[in-house]
Amino acid sequence: MHRGQQGREKRDPDVVEEIELKTGFASLAARGIRISDIVTVIATGLTAFGVGVLLSHAADAKDEGRAVRAAMSEHSKAIRAQTRVICIVLQPKHLQREEMENPNSFCRRMADLP
Repeated sequence: MHRGQQGREKRDPDVVEEIELKTGFASLAARGIRISDIVTVIATGLTAFGVGVLLSHAADAKDEGRAVRAAMSEHSKAIRAQTRVICIVLQPKHLQREEMENPNSFCRRMADLP
């Protein structure tokens, strides 16, 4: 060994002697850890959090989609009933009773069109 290097050990420039991270939610303290390890841990944590948020959003969106479909179905039924009533009211008086009682009436077929 050269003079002046005795007693010195090689140090990895990426190793941090001590690190302490504090946030409003948690704190992290470590000794002798590499910066790349810290970045990996933080990135993994953020990725896991993002995946959790996305999965939660997907479940909420699925529930909202079901609710919207149910509401549209009810709305469609109401519009069909309203169309049938309007059609019957617009028929001449002598045909109105027949339109209401006949299961294959013109107004019923008009209301059931897709």
